[in-house]
Amino acid sequence: MFGLTRQTILSYIKNGLIPAPYRTQNIRNPEKKGSGSVYLWREPDILGLHDALIARGGPGRPRQDGTPSAHNNLPSKAEILAMMRNEVVLYTQTKDGEFKPVWQAHDW
Repeated sequence: MFGLTRQTILSYIKNGLIPAPYRTQNIRNPEKKGSGSVYLWREPDILGLHDALIARGGPGRPRQDGTPSAHNNLPSKAEILAMMRNEVVLYTQTKDGEFKPVWQAHDW
């Protein structure tokens, strides 16, 4: 969803940039840490990763001058929620030709 590699996300967890999501345990060999276990990402975990990326100024290395880097390729929160919930995101085109996501009411 974010266009990040598994290693990048693991380094964010290791360096404390995002809290670690729930991790399964290997029941065959519980003493061996990390072996056979996977992270189970809940909606709040994914939204927390999104917030962390926004706070850092986008994915990738922070800029040396401290200004936020452009995060044009980072999906919006509405797009993330739509991806997780298999919903549709409605876009509108600005005068500059950019497509911006807009709110859409549920059609019950």
